[in-house]
Amino acid sequence: TSKLPCGKTVFHASTIGGGTDYATYPSRTTLGVEIGTQPGERLANRVSDIEAVCAAIAEREPAFRAEITVQLERDPFTSAGHERLLGIMNAAFEKERGAAPAEVGLNAWTDAALMQSAGIPTVLIGPAGGNLHAPDEWVSIAELTQLCGILELTARSFLA
Repeated sequence: TSKLPCGKTVFHASTIGGGTDYATYPSRTTLGVEIGTQPGERLANRVSDIEAVCAAIAEREPAFRAEITVQLERDPFTSAGHERLLGIMNAAFEKERGAAPAEVGLNAWTDAALMQSAGIPTVLIGPAGGNLHAPDEWVSIAELTQLCGILELTARSFLA
């Protein structure tokens, strides 16, 4: 829900490009950054943080130039306003797993925020896993199987 702590804002340098070979200084370098904002934050504030860093570099290195372009702005996800769906899913989880789920904040962005912003009742749930966004990312097959049952029970109850 919106009252759960989600951690801190994430600046993820996801792509770096530039140059023609190892021995030549590039005339231009591109740095792609994903910023995961928290509920109540605005992307403009985090862009201002990056602009301040660039200004500090330019003070020390007068030839330094930076151009900041926002490719996509996405609101953070909270399940606020979707309490009916969350309650149904929690009941399905307890029936399938034998215990109530822990409701936690997540310090990451997911497509759930897009559905929420379109007015679609949305909650976020998934199996245990690790090495997120890495080539060897994994999930627990046992929990994935249980999740299928939870989702089926949730859908049947929610749509009834």
